[in-house]
Amino acid sequence: MITECLLTTNSRDKRMLPYNICEILALKTEKTSSLLELLKETNHFRKYNNNT
Repeated sequence: MITECLLTTNSRDKRMLPYNICEILALKTEKTSSLLELLKETNHFRKYNNNT
């Protein structure tokens, strides 16, 4: 979903997230907050929180 899902391409591109999962998940980078924004915008963050 993070790097390959076609439904999140626009959100990913808007945040300039790389297509390399290691770069996205690297600690303490601006990509970390961009990833959280992407998950919130696409409702994946909310869905995860509702299931726990």
